This record gives sequence, C-alpha cells and structure tokens, in this order.
Amino acid sequence: MLSVQESKILTFAAVADLSEKTIVTTDGVVSANDGDGIAKFTVKTGDTLSLITYGVTIVKAGDAFSKNALLTADSNGKAVAVNPADVAIGSSVKVIGKALMAATEEDDEVLILLNQQIIVGTKTT
Repeated sequence: MLSVQESKILTFAAVADLSEKTIVTTDGVVSANDGDGIAKFTVKTGDTLSLITYGVTIVKAGDAFSKNALLTADSNGKAVAVNPADVAIGSSVKVIGKALMAATEEDDEVLILLNQQIIVGTKTT
C-alpha cells in the first residue's frame, strides 16, 4: 500500500459527489482535460472537500500509462496520459502532473507529482 504526506490542501464545500484520489477542479467538479488537484477523501455534495494541490500524492488511473507520463483527467476524474502530439494543433489541455510510476490498468493507484501546466497540441492531421 502506498503512503504519502501531502502538502498544500485547499478545503471548500463539494458541489457534487466526488471519489477520493480523483482529479477535481477548484469549482468542485470533475471535468475531462482539467483539474486543480486530487480529492483526498470521497465526499457527498455539501461535505467539505479536501483538495491536494501540491506535492506528491496518489491518484486513480483511468487507463494504463508509463512512468513519467504527463497526466490529465478523463471524464471520471481519473488520470490518463496526454501527449502534445496527440492533441489538435492550437488546442490546449491542462496537465495535473507527472506519473512517478506506471499504471497497468484502470483504477491502479499510482504516485503523481502535482505540477500543473497547460500544453498546446501539435497534431496537424
């Protein structure tokens, strides 16, 4: 079992039911290709959401990816790999961080270094 000590946690009321270890925005929702941190606990609407925004933490994978992959959120808030070469030129995607270990299947729990950034696609076809 993985164990980490997170830092930089924001707390606010959840506006939706959210699962722990998923990527969430500071609006308190899950949105594909977006996210500001990782939900520390599973919460119901109106509960206090603890959002980890900095450091090393654990995230649930939405699919297999390699160590060092740049990660964004899928439509369920799970981490998936993103590569600028796979994103349409001129489009942008919010990266939540970098995988510190590989995921072999959906729902694997993996370490992530939170390092938010925007990438711009380079795919021309």
